[in-house]
Amino acid sequence: MSSLFSVVVVIVALIVILVVNFESIRQRQLRCMALDVFSAFNACRVYYWADFGTLLGIVRERDIILDDNDIDICVERNSETIEKLEQCVRPRLEELGYTLAWHSRSIYRIYRFWRGFVAVYYTHLRAHETDSYL
Repeated sequence: MSSLFSVVVVIVALIVILVVNFESIRQRQLRCMALDVFSAFNACRVYYWADFGTLLGIVRERDIILDDNDIDICVERNSETIEKLEQCVRPRLEELGYTLAWHSRSIYRIYRFWRGFVAVYYTHLRAHETDSYL
């Protein structure tokens, strides 16, 4: 009976180690994806900001939240931004092995790894106008 208990303890310990390592790997992948996307946006002069869980992680943990599965970015919804994303950002990221696809009418997703993606949300609200809407 005690040998069975020992085997169960070892199996549970291995599962915990694998889960923790997987979360850490995904966090590193998301961090790399964020840097690639931010670099492309900066090079193409796309105005953007972090939002949702990504912003929470930056403020609370100064990093991506360990069990998060995406990076959340917002951009202004206008023809200039859409043109920059299609004409400048897309080729740069595809060169790095990323896939870019529309997820819905207002969300653009950027994929590279098995799990995790960058979600780009289009908004009509500009960051500098938020005080007038409060």
